[in-house]
Amino acid sequence: MDNSVFQARWLLIPVGGLFVVVTALGALAG
Repeated sequence: MDNSVFQARWLLIPVGGLFVVVTALGALAG
């Protein structure tokens, strides 16, 4: 298993969560 793939997977979790929060705030503000 590639270590870089493992690290990228853990990076996608907070990034994806942040994207959901920003989208929700944008919908509420809009």
